Amino acid sequence: MRHRPVRYPPTGFSLLYLLAALPLPVFLQNELSSRLQLWSSALGIGCLQLVGVMAYREGNVIDLGPIQLQVVEACSGVRYLFPLIALTLLCAYLYRESLWKRILLVLSSIPISILLNGFRIGAIGLLVEAYGGSAAEGFSHFFEGWVFFVASLGLLCAEMWVLARVGSSVIAPSICAVDRSSCGRRLSVDVHGSPIRSSSRFAGSRANGRSPAHSRGLCGPLSGPA
Repeated sequence: MRHRPVRYPPTGFSLLYLLAALPLPVFLQNELSSRLQLWSSALGIGCLQLVGVMAYREGNVIDLGPIQLQVVEACSGVRYLFPLIALTLLCAYLYRESLWKRILLVLSSIPISILLNGFRIGAIGLLVEAYGGSAAEGFSHFFEGWVFFVASLGLLCAEMWVLARVGSSVIAPSICAVDRSSCGRRLSVDVHGSPIRSSSRFAGSRANGRSPAHSRGLCGPLSGPA
């Protein structure tokens, strides 16, 4: 009695995905964090000035006049960047689309996390301008972070929806044509012009005096003589 070989699921991605749990070396994380602090501060200042709030930046310190906000290492966006990339890698692995769409999905998580962190800092500046320094502390500060992280996941889902419709082929009904060079040979071709099936019964129906109007539909099988 022959036994079927046991097929195990592929574990290559699972093992590689575990690497996302490993932290970066300290010097790389410090360098990345310092750069993200400056970029997030610049984006936050841009958002504040865009809505008409008088704000100035000196390094990673945002000056709102009576209140100054400092973009510390915890607000640099590293806590957005790595979890979002890890989740996007998993989504790209389960995403049943072409390879370039998966790569684009993973790469887009980097600017999305940086931009949304800058918008978050701008939103904190608006709340501080309206309600005082307490808006940048305590529960409201952490809650804003969760809101923008969920917004980043929503943007990724929207991107997956858009990419799924880019380049998708529309299934159109087959078009029947008559190849006159083959003595009335009927060819069924798709919208791109590639033959699907052929039949020589059309020539037989013409020999028996039947017209193509007696067929059961445009691409259906031709009926025989009555």
